[in-house]
Amino acid sequence: MAQSGIKRGRNATDPQWIFRWRGNDGGTLPRLFSFLIVAAGFVFLLTFVRVRTGAPQPWIGQKASIIHLRNDADGRAWAVRAEEGGPFPSHFDPSDWAGYAALKHQVIEATRISPPAYVPPLRELPSEKPVGPLALAPGGVAVFPHRSSPEIDVQPPRPSRPVPVLYPLSKIPIEALPSDLPVFDAAIDREITAKTWRFLLRLRPDGGIADCVSLAGAANPASLLLEDWLRKIRFDPALAAKNRWISIAVGFINQSENGPDDR
Repeated sequence: MAQSGIKRGRNATDPQWIFRWRGNDGGTLPRLFSFLIVAAGFVFLLTFVRVRTGAPQPWIGQKASIIHLRNDADGRAWAVRAEEGGPFPSHFDPSDWAGYAALKHQVIEATRISPPAYVPPLRELPSEKPVGPLALAPGGVAVFPHRSSPEIDVQPPRPSRPVPVLYPLSKIPIEALPSDLPVFDAAIDREITAKTWRFLLRLRPDGGIADCVSLAGAANPASLLLEDWLRKIRFDPALAAKNRWISIAVGFINQSENGPDDR
């Protein structure tokens, strides 16, 4: 029994991964299980593994052909056919022509435009005013050109006189001021024209001035002269109906005696 078991077993020289189908006393179930594993592996390889094969490519050796053409009529004809039928057909290049340079020179000469030479005409110098001798400047002395100043027409100053004008301070626009002002007959000096005088006026319903109060003080004699002049002015009755009290300023401007009256 020991000898029969050793004969049916695995040899000592066999690899460990080789399965012995014959002489195995393990029973039917191990054999069936081994068969199923091998069958499953075979079906997997047959289903999912694709080996693409193709026709072998013929091997082309590196070789070339040389055609020798003689320098005769047939050889030149074959050379022309090869140039015209090849991948790079020949074309006519004018620069290769022997008469190209001469023809190019003729075309350039025929189309060249040569303008006539400019010769300025000469004129006779005037003889009635000959150039006189020129005086030379002494050495070391700077000479500057003589420049004549332009003539300026100076107008004589026009006689003017200072006249009083009105400026609105509050509640009234400049258009509401009267345009017809009385003549200021009093003497005008520098003190009265040096500053602007301010007054507070109370108007009557007819546009006249009922009260005139100087904001510079009543003790100033110039303000008294201006108060007498303001009492002669008549304002618009519509302005007097809306504003009983107004404030104005009196200034002086120079006006030409013969010019228009800017008041």
